[in-house]
Amino acid sequence: KMGWGKYWIERGLEAFEYKLNSLNLSRNFCLGDEFSIVDSFLYPQVYNAIRFGIELNQFSNISRIYQHGMSCDYVIKSIPENQIDAIN
Repeated sequence: KMGWGKYWIERGLEAFEYKLNSLNLSRNFCLGDEFSIVDSFLYPQVYNAIRFGIELNQFSNISRIYQHGMSCDYVIKSIPENQIDAIN
């Protein structure tokens, strides 16, 4: 199960990193300096990538965007362990 998940998450992140590279942006979020719907789809994928043990340093744009977002309250509040019904 872990190998299968890791394989497909990595393929998705590789494709997304390729797209980010083609946009030639070096901003705080996927499409600029404002959080967008694109970012709202990226963060859960990165969260799962970490869960599956994927090294994020191979995805420089995704890593940069993720790190910036993790300094924003609204992103931090959205992660699963910060939900009111999270099991501690």
